[in-house]
Amino acid sequence: MKSFTVDSLCVPEENYMVDIREKASRIIRLVDNKKYFTINCARQYGKTTMLFHLKCTLRDRYYVLSTSFAATGNEEFSSGAAFVRYFVRSLVPRMEHAGCPAPLIDSWRDMSDLAEDKESFSWLRSKINVLCSSSDRPIVLMIDEVDRATNNEVFLYFLSTLRDNYLSARQKMEASFQSVILAGVTDITNLKMKIRPEEEHQLNSPWNIAARFPVDMSFSAPEIFSMLQEYEADYHTGMDIPAMATQIREWTGGYPFLVSRICQCLEEELWGTPHFETRSLAWTRDGLLAAVRLILNEDNTLFSGIIKQITDHPDLDTLIQDMLFHGETYAFNPDDPRFQMGRMYGILSRRGEQICVSNRIFEIRLYNWYFTREKLADRLHGSAQDLKNRFTSGNHLHMDLVLKKFQEHFTAVYGSNTDSFVENNGRKIFLLFIRTIINGTGNYYVEAETQDRQRTDVIVDYLGEQFIVELKIWHGPEYHRRGEDQLIGYLERYHLTRGYMVSFNFNQNKVPGVHEVLLGDKSILEAVV
Repeated sequence: MKSFTVDSLCVPEENYMVDIREKASRIIRLVDNKKYFTINCARQYGKTTMLFHLKCTLRDRYYVLSTSFAATGNEEFSSGAAFVRYFVRSLVPRMEHAGCPAPLIDSWRDMSDLAEDKESFSWLRSKINVLCSSSDRPIVLMIDEVDRATNNEVFLYFLSTLRDNYLSARQKMEASFQSVILAGVTDITNLKMKIRPEEEHQLNSPWNIAARFPVDMSFSAPEIFSMLQEYEADYHTGMDIPAMATQIREWTGGYPFLVSRICQCLEEELWGTPHFETRSLAWTRDGLLAAVRLILNEDNTLFSGIIKQITDHPDLDTLIQDMLFHGETYAFNPDDPRFQMGRMYGILSRRGEQICVSNRIFEIRLYNWYFTREKLADRLHGSAQDLKNRFTSGNHLHMDLVLKKFQEHFTAVYGSNTDSFVENNGRKIFLLFIRTIINGTGNYYVEAETQDRQRTDVIVDYLGEQFIVELKIWHGPEYHRRGEDQLIGYLERYHLTRGYMVSFNFNQNKVPGVHEVLLGDKSILEAVV
């Protein structure tokens, strides 16, 4: 039977995977049109699987030479000659696997006339010309994990060689590869090299010939549907496939690793446990939320890589905290280096004309990381921990009590404090309070559509129950009424009759407390702090 995998490569005969044929067909058009380009996206985003699929699809018409820089080290990039020798040797087994004729392989293997180091790339360019002009088929070159080489000047000269060969072929002066595909995280088109060593300020991109890559590598709900449909045909769980595909997309933003990891958790770690004795019970919304909790609490290279990038880039760190905790909104600007960095590593994405954290799972993981990184609200955290058992009974979360106790303890800790620190961090303090109560059992996330400096809606899921809590800063009665109307709209959307509101009021004449508001068939419990 097939299985779900989060390893570097999904094989159709062995693994359940989304239908990527439509994406692949768009990439194949680039190959057929003799384009050189980069598949540039975050870690564990399906690049290696896509290259494998392309190789299998293209090999009937092209010799596809697919290699990787994953195992390279400093030695291979110590000089031009060292790299050229490595590159030529690495392609020999690829040529054999692709079915290239023996004379072509022997000619490529021969390095007896390799020139001195300063001429090595000229020699390689001539070698590529001979290879491509002698071949009975066009040749496609694919290189995975090019990030290993992007810090080496030698690699820039290699890119420059491919570029010069490509431009010469366009002028019918020599032969070149049909297409070159480079796959990695780093945006290679932004790499620069000196035009001449003596002209330090004249820089040029050695990969400025690259065609724009038009394919979104994230998984859409219909693509996730195709994978679940294949699984369902094998196990007949009775799951609501459209609903599950939509919910997985909502939680993951279509990030391929997260999509597959959720499915893997459901199949390999949840079904058969006390709450999910059968596959039918596991492949439900409750099972999905349980899988999300497992993922949020695990240590993996994807999360550790994201945290490292944020830690290493303070400007990106500040931007993300401003969005998560202060409701700041940022317009999409492709030239903003913070967004470029966040997008490169899959942390940020574009939604309409604004930027946001890419998906709910990343968002919650970042909230949790920031909470553990800081000493903020230790006293409130302790209060929530001490009272945790009182807030829950059976499978029910007593959200009314949560709001009442938050109001009491916030007032006790910060009631006389009206400085900007408390005002700017009020929402962060509430999220820390609720996280302490539901951690390990429930999930929470911030509804991105409503997050701004004045208002944030938090969705709490607790063992099948949903609660909507609006967090807002007091800006007068008219704004307050609009907030109530907006919350009522959200209750309608989620088919709920009761909502919650926390109003941070920093006026000197405020009246803190908890009261209930009835609006038609809906009720709102509001805590003023």
